Amino acid sequence: MYLKIGDTTLADDSDGSVSITAKRPKLTLATRTIDIIGSRYARNSKGRPHGIAFEFTVEVVRRFADYYSAEKFVLPHFANLASGAEGILVCQNKLGWRCGYENTVLNGVEVLGEIGVSTTIAYKFTAGKPIDDKFID
Repeated sequence: MYLKIGDTTLADDSDGSVSITAKRPKLTLATRTIDIIGSRYARNSKGRPHGIAFEFTVEVVRRFADYYSAEKFVLPHFANLASGAEGILVCQNKLGWRCGYENTVLNGVEVLGEIGVSTTIAYKFTAGKPIDDKFID
């Protein structure tokens, strides 16, 4: 399992210590609202074909060898992401299925919880068009 955006790897399960859960995406479409003079209700219609975006969150649980490693991980990890990350987002689950999104931007990173030597971090993204698995390298 791994989570990668552009050249930045956010999570990698090469040693079996990471669990990745992708939440269902929210699709935002462009709409147009026109007020009609003398009418109580506005007229709504589809907007222009641009401005379509997917918004979603991926939660990553990391298990560390000890408390010190768990505490030490967060600040340097956030510092590395402070300049942002963008590009093609690629996520692979335990079964080997991969999903991808073009034109993805990392919107935010938040620690959701710390239990023992495990830390849960949420990565929030805004993404463009989904990419078929066969086009992800």
